[in-house]
Amino acid sequence: MYRTGTRWLAAAALAGLLAAGLGGCGGDGGGSPAAAGAATAPGGAKGKAKRAPAATDPRCLSQLGGFLGSLDRLRDQLVAGVTYEQYVAELGDARAAYDKLPVKQLRLTCLREVGRTGERALNRYIAAAEIWSDCVEVPGCQSASIEAKLQRRWRQGSRLLSRAEDAAAGK
Repeated sequence: MYRTGTRWLAAAALAGLLAAGLGGCGGDGGGSPAAAGAATAPGGAKGKAKRAPAATDPRCLSQLGGFLGSLDRLRDQLVAGVTYEQYVAELGDARAAYDKLPVKQLRLTCLREVGRTGERALNRYIAAAEIWSDCVEVPGCQSASIEAKLQRRWRQGSRLLSRAEDAAAGK
């Protein structure tokens, strides 16, 4: 198994640099998105500014829907119970959907709020597969011995997936 990461991170970094460079343009004085994320709240405490939902662009859901749907099917299979082979097959489907994403066509908000979060969810599911794979390769390894680690990665992946789905839906 291998992890994702360089594709979204490189695109997000490039988009972030472009946005930061363009943030000084215009007369609104709003600054860069990074400055908005560290806005000072009343009373002098630093807090996060509320971000615009990614779903303001309906293309976001249409472009990432297949990928998020594949992760959702994987999550559903986990609830129903899967064998290692079934898990790896479902994970392979999610990875294939990820590989087909039109990264260069995604808007910055969609990439940042939905794409990157979905990618992080996929990485948690991949991490669980690596843990499970390590156990499968060791004679005498009992699934019960890794159950807590698997459950933790699956919960993390599920939370991230829900966050990505909410962002795609504009919630």
